[in-house]
Amino acid sequence: QRRPKVAHRYCLFAIASPRRSASAEGPTQSVPPAMDSFASASERAANLASAEMESFASVRTESSASAASALGGEDRLDALQLEVDVLPIRGLGSPAYRVGDLTTGFVRGFLGQRRSLWPRVELRCGRRTVSTDAKAPVREGADVDFNDILRLGLPSRNVLESSFTISVLDVRDLQSVVRGDPLIGRVTLRVTNEDLGVEREQEVQLTRGGAPQGRLRIKIGVVAADADRQVLDAPAEFSLADVAASLAAVLSQHDGVETLLRSRPEALRAGGAGGLGGDTKGGTKGGKGGGDPQALRQALRAWVVRLASEACSMAGQPDELSMKAWALLLRSAKQIVGMCADRGASGDDIQDFTVAWIRNLIWFCCSSHGEGPQPHFDEARLQRLLDLAPEAQEHPLRGLEDMGVHHLDMSKVKMEDVAAILNRLTQAFHSSEEDVFTMEPFFDTSGRVAFRIGAVVMEQGRSARHVFLYSWEALQQWVRQGGTNPCTNQALSANRIIDLGFHS
Repeated sequence: QRRPKVAHRYCLFAIASPRRSASAEGPTQSVPPAMDSFASASERAANLASAEMESFASVRTESSASAASALGGEDRLDALQLEVDVLPIRGLGSPAYRVGDLTTGFVRGFLGQRRSLWPRVELRCGRRTVSTDAKAPVREGADVDFNDILRLGLPSRNVLESSFTISVLDVRDLQSVVRGDPLIGRVTLRVTNEDLGVEREQEVQLTRGGAPQGRLRIKIGVVAADADRQVLDAPAEFSLADVAASLAAVLSQHDGVETLLRSRPEALRAGGAGGLGGDTKGGTKGGKGGGDPQALRQALRAWVVRLASEACSMAGQPDELSMKAWALLLRSAKQIVGMCADRGASGDDIQDFTVAWIRNLIWFCCSSHGEGPQPHFDEARLQRLLDLAPEAQEHPLRGLEDMGVHHLDMSKVKMEDVAAILNRLTQAFHSSEEDVFTMEPFFDTSGRVAFRIGAVVMEQGRSARHVFLYSWEALQQWVRQGGTNPCTNQALSANRIIDLGFHS
């Protein structure tokens, strides 16, 4: 059988530009002519935003303005790419009907042949599309191994706002002149927090007209622009908003958490007092410490997600307005550092470790990828931001241990929830609060928890959290009977109850 020539119909009927197949250099990206005017409008908007920023004379020096100009000003913010690694399709379904299918089907039936499909995968985001090459002919219901990587420019810097569609099509010649290649199945997705900073494989269901058309395995990721690494080559010459956007872009890639781990100072590579740190492959470096590598990975991934969110909120802001967001980010970073450090580390030690980690991180994220001399780093600006970061009286996990809470499952608890639980327990201790079920005080006379506590964390708005404390056994029985939070009457499932285990 001869492979269909995808571009043939366009040349023959002159109704569109030739569609090129993927070459050895990778899939090609097609942009409709309408994008020309779209790009012009985007450029005018970016130039206007750049002009407004010039009015903040105290924000950026002349050298930083020239550095931004060398990178194309704000236009670089459109350079993020969506990356989809297309893996096998299992149980490929049948394509939609096209004129002539009945006739060819009758001929195939007469000859005892089965239909052959030439599947290709198309990625669409907004007005932009990119496609794999057509695979060798396969039968309906067969499995197809693609192993192709598709990359597509995102219309928004905030990757969590962009939805995209993956379609599997059957490549035809003349039959696709009017209505295009017939659809086999498609799925519409969004980049989620789970896709940032780590490599995650998932399986999605392809459908057409509500009917299943096969299952596709994919990996979703983000690819930072070269300009992002160039910003991190000289972070002192750019605004805090630019540095946040570029650092978020690099760390949102599939190796972001690994980059954070590799850039740790030596003092943080042994298991810390809070249960984090240690060798990520089991055991701690040099046999020291007793850290939980999985908990550290979860904490770092949560920090990457928060950085990406804050970077979007800081976009276009002067440094005066970005300082608060950076201070909160650095407070979270200091908490992670504190839980990786040795119990004897002082507050000044924690601050020094945080500065060293961020300096190494910038080095690993810049164009040199952690090789060669480190980029110029404005340590004084970082120290000012760290001084603005509100200090926690104690690091959350360490504080929980001091209260008698042990074995908190960090794979199921966010770092922000840990801090909220510590603050709530502190309030309960100072007010001698009693459990609503048993009427027993949560703390004994020594200041340690008196019994096994179940905590329920309810998020309120973007960052606020309200924590409810109950007897673990009593709350479990209550949920089995009514399925609600006793204090709010809101629906509550058992898997949302955080077990604050303790040693009597």
